[in-house]
Amino acid sequence: MAANEPSESYSKSELRGRIRARRAERSAVERQESGDSIAAHVMSIVAEHRSSSVACYFSTAHEPTTSALMDQLWAADIEVLTPRVRATELEWVQSTPTSDYTSGSFGIREVVGGEVLPLSKVNLVFLPALAVSAAGARLGQGGGFYDRALARLEDRPLLIAVLYADEDGIDVPSEAHDVAVDAVATEQGVRWTTTGTKSRSK
Repeated sequence: MAANEPSESYSKSELRGRIRARRAERSAVERQESGDSIAAHVMSIVAEHRSSSVACYFSTAHEPTTSALMDQLWAADIEVLTPRVRATELEWVQSTPTSDYTSGSFGIREVVGGEVLPLSKVNLVFLPALAVSAAGARLGQGGGFYDRALARLEDRPLLIAVLYADEDGIDVPSEAHDVAVDAVATEQGVRWTTTGTKSRSK
């Protein structure tokens, strides 16, 4: 699949497989540099929305790293909530540079212990994605964890998907329960979707 190739002929599972295979070919240097660039691009949005508490996630081996972003959030004295899988749901735990961690469900890093806090506390969520369409439809890993967590919120926070630039603007099969994102953050910058807004805040 070429970068940003329309994907009408691909099911979600096929598209996931193609993107995962392409991600596996990326070098550790590319993943780190992409994460560093993404952090530089989005911290101004955090400041603009006066975010004192945000949700983020620990990146997996083939995703753009979120380590630089989390380090900058902590350095700015911003509370960071990270997800922890409990059965079919996510709970959100306060994470700090000194938190203890383990390899949790699906091999994703999770905080051991830590204070469990409601996702409704944050006004900005950085969430992983394999691809995002021009209109903001997000392709996740297939578990539906984020869609279920976000669907419960009465006042939805700003949603920013993190991915590589060549995974943005792809036609993503979308279903009624899929939650669209407001913006896409890549190593090339931030793109606001047609359904998003720059002014949402709490």
